[in-house]
Amino acid sequence: MSAARQTDTYPEPGSAGELAGFAELQRRLPPLFDRVFADRLAPRTIVVVPGLSLDAELLARVEGFTHYEERQLTM
Repeated sequence: MSAARQTDTYPEPGSAGELAGFAELQRRLPPLFDRVFADRLAPRTIVVVPGLSLDAELLARVEGFTHYEERQLTM
């Protein structure tokens, strides 16, 4: 996708338009969550997508890299 095409579809990163769009998404999420998860005690599956997208072989050399991943999940 060309840069000109992308700016036609999405606001510039950090622009007032992007911030307004994000605020609108946040406003719509609570009612959507309540509708999808009406029974908060119902069993469900949670999928966690790794936040570190480095090569597994490289990550294996970093001592304690799982702690970084856990920290990212809680932030």
